Amino acid sequence: EILQAVLSGNNEHIRTATEYLKLYIRTLHSVNLLLTILLKSDKAPLRQLAAVLLEKRIIDHYKEIKEEDRNILKRSILEQYFVETHKVARRTIANLIAKITEVAMPENDWPELLQIVAQKSSPQSTPLERKLALYLLTSILDASSVYLKQHFFDLFELLRSLITDESKKVQIQVLRCFSLMYETVEEEEHIALYSTMLEQMLTIWDETAHSGDEDGACIQLLDSFSNIVASSRTILNPHYTNIIRYLCGPKVLLDRGVAIPIKEMVMDFLATLAERRRTIITKQPDLLKLVVEVVFLLSLDKSTHEGFENESVQQVALDLFKIFASSLPKKKFYPIAFANIKSLIESSDVSQQETGFLVLANITRGCDDYIRKDLANPIINPWITNGITSQSPEVRSAAILAVVYLVQNLVPDIILFHKLLLPAIIDYLDHSDQRISGQSMYAVDVFMDNLEDLSAEYLPLVVPKLLSILANPETTLNMRCCTIAALTSSISASEAAFIPYAEETYKHLASFLQLKDISVLNLRAEAVSCLGRLASACKSQPGIVRELLMQCTENIYEGLTTLDDFQIRESAFEFFYNLASVLGNDMKEIIHKLGLVELSL
Repeated sequence: EILQAVLSGNNEHIRTATEYLKLYIRTLHSVNLLLTILLKSDKAPLRQLAAVLLEKRIIDHYKEIKEEDRNILKRSILEQYFVETHKVARRTIANLIAKITEVAMPENDWPELLQIVAQKSSPQSTPLERKLALYLLTSILDASSVYLKQHFFDLFELLRSLITDESKKVQIQVLRCFSLMYETVEEEEHIALYSTMLEQMLTIWDETAHSGDEDGACIQLLDSFSNIVASSRTILNPHYTNIIRYLCGPKVLLDRGVAIPIKEMVMDFLATLAERRRTIITKQPDLLKLVVEVVFLLSLDKSTHEGFENESVQQVALDLFKIFASSLPKKKFYPIAFANIKSLIESSDVSQQETGFLVLANITRGCDDYIRKDLANPIINPWITNGITSQSPEVRSAAILAVVYLVQNLVPDIILFHKLLLPAIIDYLDHSDQRISGQSMYAVDVFMDNLEDLSAEYLPLVVPKLLSILANPETTLNMRCCTIAALTSSISASEAAFIPYAEETYKHLASFLQLKDISVLNLRAEAVSCLGRLASACKSQPGIVRELLMQCTENIYEGLTTLDDFQIRESAFEFFYNLASVLGNDMKEIIHKLGLVELSL
């Protein structure tokens, strides 16, 4: 009845039953009852739930069970696995068996388990039995492979005999088993033995990759490859070149029929190689060229897969370029990347132009010294010049994104091109894509902060746009903070030239001084800091300061004394410091207004 309540769909019944089960499965008595349900219930969901609950506590209870009862438990569960007709319940039972091996295998307490797996995998068994046996073996290897080293030779012979099985589903399970074994073998004799199977494993990859890979065999193999690279194991050393060429060839990355998750896992593997074993790629110039150019082709692919958070192939490729740019030797990587970027940007195809700018943006941080040499020509002129005036909105957005990345990584060199770049970036401050608008805001902030006296000429463009963004109720909290930061930079750089915008700016900022919720205190602190800068900028006209900023001193002082927040305190001290530097002795009026002891200024 308790298990039925868990499955009832009634929230109150589920809550009550779950609380009871948490306590009940801690008792040894629960094992026998749950085992009975697993073996006898005619309802698959109940059998599945019983297996799940057994798995949760079986390690705690195992050694408390009498040896005779343990043998009955193991035999019964194993028999149930092979007769279970419900797929999910069967897989849950496999997980339970694997969990038991974690405590049984170290004591050699289940020697017949592998014997039964081998028996069910024999040619005399049906294809379904062989598939189930190998699926169970993958679960066991995943949980307890470290305890199976004495069986590695026998397992090798078993798997080798099945790699050419007539059933593709059996071959998929063989692929999964070998993947797990590759991560486990350490002794030289095992390494030499298992590495001989790699070429045969790749031969069954093709059909598996195109079949939907229902058991994730290809992904598991790639994950194993990445783990082997990260762990510096040597089993793949003789095969890396062939593996990379195969994966970057027409049967995998260049085959549009291969599933997107598989392509993304291949790129993860290449990323791991670049970060952990880069010489494998870079010691052969033709191999490096192949890898980079294939990733360029993938960066043109905007297709997505729901199971991977709707992340496109293009985005994964662009992320991989970031890793290449930071991890591979620049003198080897950059010339290849630059030649391909040039080809894309100078193409007549707008999709290729867009991709060229996106790649340029993503390699900027890692290759900044090399990009600096090409900055004036051809990057700024003609590439960026043409990109930001393109008829294609996608190309314009990508070009602006490239500019933003250049601003982030190539100050002060990029500032020299402010007349060309800054007006275009300002136009993108309210772009519908928050990533582009946010990055553009950062770029404007950097430009204004570095232009000093020259910043005044851009105030008529920048300030109205920034205030409009602050006034928009749809603007996010983070964007508001970035907008105020850009305003602060504009005020600091232009000083007295900002005075014509002081009143309007104050009106927009004053509304944030009432914020008290802890989640938005950073916005209030940014506003206070900006008002302090505004006071300093208006020092040539203290009348403006008295008229505007003295109105908000009580709110700012209240925040300083009542809100326990470091940013609030820091911004308030900054504000009063700037106010005092402008008002001088007139600051006494503020002190009296706030009820403070008179200070000598």
